[in-house]
Amino acid sequence: MRSRVSAGMLSLMDVKDTIAADRNAFIEIGVRLGKDPDWRYSIAERLKEQRSILETDMACMRAMEDFLEHAVKNTETLDHTPAS
Repeated sequence: MRSRVSAGMLSLMDVKDTIAADRNAFIEIGVRLGKDPDWRYSIAERLKEQRSILETDMACMRAMEDFLEHAVKNTETLDHTPAS
C-alpha cells in the first residue's frame, strides 16, 4: 500500500520519473539517484516546488473519508453475534 500511496503522491506532483514499474526499474532509479547528482538535484527541486499540491489538494483526503464512511456503514449492517 505504501508504494501505491507514494506513486499517487508523485503522480499528483507530476514527478513520475521515480515511479518504478517493476523491481528492475526500481533498482535502476535508485542507482541513477545515487550516481547522477544533477538528476537527483532536479528531482529534489521538483519535489520542493510541487509539495504544496499535497498540502492543499483535498481530493485525496475526501476520497479516503468516503471510503472509510462506506466501510463503517457496511460493517454496521453485519451481524456481530458470536457463533454458537
